Amino acid sequence: MRYCIAIIISFIFFPRLSGQGFLPDSAIYRISLNQTLAYNNSLATKTSGLYTGSLYARDYFKVKGHPFFQTDSFQKGEIFYNGVLYKNTNLLYDLSHDNVVTEYVDGLRLVLVPEKISYFNLGGHSFVRRHNVAVTGEGFYDLLLEGKIEVLADRTRKIESSLRTEEFDGAFVQLNNYYIQKGGLYYPVNDKKELMDVLSDKKADLKSFIAKNKPDFRKHFENALLETARYYEQITK
Repeated sequence: MRYCIAIIISFIFFPRLSGQGFLPDSAIYRISLNQTLAYNNSLATKTSGLYTGSLYARDYFKVKGHPFFQTDSFQKGEIFYNGVLYKNTNLLYDLSHDNVVTEYVDGLRLVLVPEKISYFNLGGHSFVRRHNVAVTGEGFYDLLLEGKIEVLADRTRKIESSLRTEEFDGAFVQLNNYYIQKGGLYYPVNDKKELMDVLSDKKADLKSFIAKNKPDFRKHFENALLETARYYEQITK
């Protein structure tokens, strides 16, 4: 039906242009084709299976910063939603509510249904939906390493009222909690001791690796965690 509408439009407008004698047939064809594609893209935007959810409403005011992952501007990403992979899609990840937001028509933002999301890739990171990782239950986790073990980051942003200023009532601060999945169970690993306890079957090897390579668990914990976990993967193959 939508193709028929575009063709009817071309018959209504383009014969008049053709009769004036200054547009070749190829140009008329290109214009007609562009009209058809524009109509199809507009209809696809409004009827795509991706666009199910609720309208996004900002619920923070006079707060410094924003609740989103990396940036408060839309980034191109991909998302596996309700059994379909959507690529090159405008996405935001709201860390304060653990929601994925996409761009709808006329500048509106839409909060996607979390239960329909299997995973999404955004800003060079892969986020997966997992159950029973933490006491918070089901949610999205940044998949940092996948192999015999999984390393996950639970990223959140909260308003810290102690950062109040004359201009702001508070500021968003980001918190990261880390987990390792081993043997089908998830373990919190937010310091070096917890990490070594979880990977205790290779503790001697890991101690030697840490002594030699000196990963900085204090200032760059995430990098140190990944370096150590990757080495564990290497020696347990």
